[in-house]
Amino acid sequence: MVAVGGTAFAVRAIDDDAPPASPPVNHTSDASPDVLRVTCTSEGVKLDSTRVAARPDGVHVIIENPHDLNGAWFGELPGDKGRYTFNIPLGRDSTKITLPIPPGPVYVNCFPGHWFDARSIARDDLVEMQVVDDAGFWHTDQLACTDPLDAEGLRAGLGRLDELEGSAEGAVRKHVPGILPTDELLEAGYPEPSHRDQPPWIVVSRDGKQLAIFSVPSLDEGYWVRWGNTCPGSGIAGG
Repeated sequence: MVAVGGTAFAVRAIDDDAPPASPPVNHTSDASPDVLRVTCTSEGVKLDSTRVAARPDGVHVIIENPHDLNGAWFGELPGDKGRYTFNIPLGRDSTKITLPIPPGPVYVNCFPGHWFDARSIARDDLVEMQVVDDAGFWHTDQLACTDPLDAEGLRAGLGRLDELEGSAEGAVRKHVPGILPTDELLEAGYPEPSHRDQPPWIVVSRDGKQLAIFSVPSLDEGYWVRWGNTCPGSGIAGG
């Protein structure tokens, strides 16, 4: 299990004998590697590169753990743009995973205990790397406003199986008040996610501005809108 923003979810390991979910790509102008190799030691973290190129399914990472530490941490510190953090348990063997890390600065550390909290450590004690995405695989979840509101008036909830929709986009379009026929609905993140343990996030874009975002979990019968954020003045879900 891996924790994202304090919530644990399973991240698919990459099997040596299985083909990768997507072929290696290197669309960056400086030929950044598309697999990040990390070595966790008792003296600190070692990276084979401070830049890694994203693939369509995310960021591929191989972690070596010769000193048998408990875990590795990747994340954006409080105050940085974004909210993605990952606590990854380690074994003695190589850990090979794909993470939905957005482009930009990401900090790395390894830890001997059972949990790592970036708020308790100085920035200088973390190793900084960059996720580059010149190919534009990542679709941002950032909204045009700086102080979004909690969405209101969502018309379907868990247990109302008669109101589930066949797609995440369809659920937002039908059950979120204020959506216009001309609004563009896009899934945030990478286009070929390697896991579905977290529900998709659907972004509402209008006239080139992202005005709302919604978490849309799935059940066997379809999708429903759980909650979201909306920009003031957007007219979407109380905004």
